[in-house]
Amino acid sequence: MYRGNKCPQYCMIIYSVAFWCSGFGILFLGIWMLAEPRRSYILDLVDFSEDDPLLRFGCYFAIVSGITTLFVGFLACCGAIKGARCLLTGFVAFVIFIFFAELSIGVFALFYRDKFRDNRMPHYLANFSTNRYNRDKWVTPLMDTIQFYIRSAEFKAHYQSLIKHNYGVHLESERNRRITDVIDKMQFFEKCCGMEGSDDWLHSHWRDSFLFLHSAEVSDITQSMQQPSTFEESKEKPNVPVTCCMSMRDATVRNPVPRSLARCQQPAVNRMWRHQTQQCCGGIGPKDYYGGYWYLTNKERGTQSFVPFSCCKQAQAARAWAIQPIDPMCSIYPYYSQAFNNSVHTEGCHKKLQEWFDQQVIIFAVVGFSLAAFQIIGICLAIIMCRHIHGYSYVGVSVF
Repeated sequence: MYRGNKCPQYCMIIYSVAFWCSGFGILFLGIWMLAEPRRSYILDLVDFSEDDPLLRFGCYFAIVSGITTLFVGFLACCGAIKGARCLLTGFVAFVIFIFFAELSIGVFALFYRDKFRDNRMPHYLANFSTNRYNRDKWVTPLMDTIQFYIRSAEFKAHYQSLIKHNYGVHLESERNRRITDVIDKMQFFEKCCGMEGSDDWLHSHWRDSFLFLHSAEVSDITQSMQQPSTFEESKEKPNVPVTCCMSMRDATVRNPVPRSLARCQQPAVNRMWRHQTQQCCGGIGPKDYYGGYWYLTNKERGTQSFVPFSCCKQAQAARAWAIQPIDPMCSIYPYYSQAFNNSVHTEGCHKKLQEWFDQQVIIFAVVGFSLAAFQIIGICLAIIMCRHIHGYSYVGVSVF
């Protein structure tokens, strides 16, 4: 029976309840990152790009830490009520373990933030599309060979193969199904289409194979679009995946019911029916094109162009298949001149996803480091209470 100062005991009980609630918070964080589709695809993005499961392991680690915290919180509450020194000592031992676990969650987040900031996020996104810039009739530029100065040839070849050979084809392979789902989730949740626009899909193997697949669970309308016979009869290929289309309000990534599937597949389509290209140019910026295949090909032909027309600010009537720059001379202005800045989008396309990824990193880092600091308070309270435990009192009973 606890006979010491009541103040440390009450503080320890209150802390135990708060500690127990924090366990639910950690558990929710790990499950949320794994189960919420908009956040889970970033884990697949890391897995496919680098064959590195540590970020996903961090989510599992958060779940294990949350379950352990729930158990330890119950242990602390019992120890505080009974004033049991052994329970409080066990609580301190467990909290030290949880402290390092939650500290590692924050470290994992910051580690991957730095990893993606090393000019790698643009590489990931650029390689999610192929043959982006085929709008000039004299050249079929390959986006993966002109967009960036790739340092690693193996890295470049790896991501080129994902898009060119894996999306929507040979779906009996588990790997191809997962890659297809990752790209579809990105397009559905970020409301975008390809990297720079719907033309990314024009020469993809998925389109050439007449497949229109986004997942195993699709609506009846979408299933009809997946059948090769449908396209053979109409003699038309799908222009974009269903996830590129503007969806109905109750649509999900597993059932992306488009507002109008027919209108979405038309070449000249507006924003009401299909996600449009973002207002950006290149990966890091417009100068990614300098010295690339597209730039050198134009130079050999005697046409000095710094960026494609798709990088230019478009007229209101412009469409993905009918580029209409406001300034027809925009492609020949030198980089970052006044005329260039007034007529060309100067923001890189990777920034949107980079900003979203930074938000998720901040959530993990703040939660991890905050809860780690919270554990230190619990350790101090438990030690103080143990110092106030004087022992047990024994009551003698006379037997007549």
